[in-house]
Amino acid sequence: DWSSDVCSSDLTWRTRMKTVAWGLWLFACVTAGLSVLTAAWVAHQPGLGDAALRSLQWALQMQQVHALALLWLSWWTLREGHHTWRLVASLFMALGIVFFSINIEAQQLLSFTLFKAWTPLGGVSLVLGWLVLAAMPLANIQRTKLTRTEPHD
Repeated sequence: DWSSDVCSSDLTWRTRMKTVAWGLWLFACVTAGLSVLTAAWVAHQPGLGDAALRSLQWALQMQQVHALALLWLSWWTLREGHHTWRLVASLFMALGIVFFSINIEAQQLLSFTLFKAWTPLGGVSLVLGWLVLAAMPLANIQRTKLTRTEPHD
């Protein structure tokens, strides 16, 4: 029976999305915690120049703000269920944290420059996460218009 396959696949999809939401929750918690540890470590490094310090402070601030946003989005998804726009916004923010914040920290603290060219993509990813979040109400309005049925005369 095809209906049992559809129900089974829908259940599998929901289970996967819940797993993704928990993974994003864990990533946000770990990232936020590591940002606090990194900030504490940076505060006690006397050899850092002013430019490196400013760059690190900015990267850590962006990491913390977006980790909190990611925690909120993950909580919202776990509480309300899967929503494609929330998932896309969350993934953009997670990628932004890695390619922007963590990348800058690796450059400044470890002289790791392999992914330096990806830093702007990380910043764009953070912005796209917020833009997707801002577009969610518009998408819901459009979906409501498409599913609404007009009364017949």
